[in-house]
Amino acid sequence: MKPIQDFEDNEMRWFSAGLVRWNDELLGTDGETYAALVWKGVLMGKAIGSCAKGDFQFKWAGFVRRHVPIVEMSSGNEIGVLRLGIFDSGWLQMENGRRYQFKHLSLRGRWSFFDELGEKQCTLAFRSWVRRGGDAIIAVNATLNPDLPILLLLGWYAMNMMNAEAIAYVS
Repeated sequence: MKPIQDFEDNEMRWFSAGLVRWNDELLGTDGETYAALVWKGVLMGKAIGSCAKGDFQFKWAGFVRRHVPIVEMSSGNEIGVLRLGIFDSGWLQMENGRRYQFKHLSLRGRWSFFDELGEKQCTLAFRSWVRRGGDAIIAVNATLNPDLPILLLLGWYAMNMMNAEAIAYVS
């Protein structure tokens, strides 16, 4: 997998890599894979995100106080936690001290991460409600952010979990 910092464009796409197994890949316009998300039991809300930076486990937790711990697979250490509010927005607190706001922008399935200064880092959006897949747009200076790969993986994971939760609630 190539490092996201090597990507020279600002638009990427999430594609579903399987019909039976839930595996998603983040592809650049150059056709290279920059990240992957492998679902390890959608009903349990667990997934492994991989990128050049490493492998990370995400696990959906809580009902009223929903949160997603991020565990670095190589060390087993929790490196951050995303805490979601009632309206699907929230804050990501990283172990390195950085904080990011995860903001729900539209009912059409679009979210963005903003740093503490309010600078947009990336935007993620579903392409269709029928087929899994979406767009990832990286802000101009965000490629310098070492947390960008985690933001892209975690954002896509959280969006899919909130979507699955909403479908289950309606059903």
